[in-house]
Amino acid sequence: MKIISELEKRSSEIKKSISKYGNSAQHNFELFLNYNKNNEECIFLDAGNQRGVMAYKKEKSWKIFTDPLCKESEMLEIIIEAIEFILNDHKAKKIIMEDMSEDLRKKIVDFSKGKKFKVLKPSYSLFWPVIDLNDFSEEMSGKKWKRFRNIKNNFFRENKVVFKEVKEINTKDIKDLLERWKENRINNDRVHFVQYLKFTESSFKGLDLFRAMEVNGQIRSIYGGWKIPNSNSYYSFLGIHDYTLKDLGEISYLDELAVAKKMGIELLDLGGIEKEHLGFKLKFHPSKIYRTDTFSIMSH
Repeated sequence: MKIISELEKRSSEIKKSISKYGNSAQHNFELFLNYNKNNEECIFLDAGNQRGVMAYKKEKSWKIFTDPLCKESEMLEIIIEAIEFILNDHKAKKIIMEDMSEDLRKKIVDFSKGKKFKVLKPSYSLFWPVIDLNDFSEEMSGKKWKRFRNIKNNFFRENKVVFKEVKEINTKDIKDLLERWKENRINNDRVHFVQYLKFTESSFKGLDLFRAMEVNGQIRSIYGGWKIPNSNSYYSFLGIHDYTLKDLGEISYLDELAVAKKMGIELLDLGGIEKEHLGFKLKFHPSKIYRTDTFSIMSH
C-alpha cells in the first residue's frame, strides 16, 4: 500500500477508482476533497489495481473515511491492509474510522481478535433512510401521500415559488442562507457547515443535481446531491433551508424526489442522521434504513 497526496494533481487516478469501485453514498471525489477538517491532509491509500482507501492525516492523527474502494469480496482485506499500514508503517496509536458500514465494522471486530490492535465501541452511529422512487410520483396520488399533497398545494397557493439552477444565483445569497440555517437550526445533530461553505465556493462542483428555491423573492432553500457510483441510486447530500416558513423543508424534499425520479433514479438516499433526529426523514416513507458506525482503532 502506498500514499497518494496532492490529490488535485492526481485527481484522474482517484476518480477512476471511484468510477470503477465506488459503492456508497460518500464515494465522491469532491466530497473527499472538501470533507477534511482543521487542516487535515487528504490522503489516498493506494492498494493497487485502482483499489484504495480515502483517508485524512494531521501530524500523527489518522482518519479513514467510509468503506474502501474495491470489490465487496475484498472489503475486509483492503481495510485491514490500510489499518496495519497506518499502525505499523506510520506508528500511529489511533485511527478514527468514520462512517463505516455496520457489516464491515463487525468483520473488523472479528478479525481483530488476537491481533495487535483493538476496535473500540462506536462513538456514534448514523441511520440512512432510503426511498424507493417507484413508490413516489410527482402527483402524490393515493392515501399514503395525501398529507404531502395537501402541504404542497397549500404552500404553492400561499407563496410565489421559483426553482433556480446554480448559475442563476449568486454565492452571497447561498452564504446568507447557510448562516440563517445555522442560526435557526434546533436539532443538535452532526452537520458540516464548513464543508457546505467549501462546496458553495466551488459552485457545487461534483453534484449531479442542485436546485435553489426562491420563495417570495428570497432564496429560502437549496438541495443537491449525486448519483452513487455503480448503481441506480442517488445521495441527497445537501438539504438546507432557513426555517422561516411552515413546511419549507417538506417542499424542498418533495421537489428533489420529483426531479431525481425524472433523472431515472430508482433509490434516493436521504443521508445519515443520528437516531433521535430521524423523525423528519421518516415522514417520506423510506423503504429501508441502513446504519454506519464511527469508531476508533487503538494499537496495543
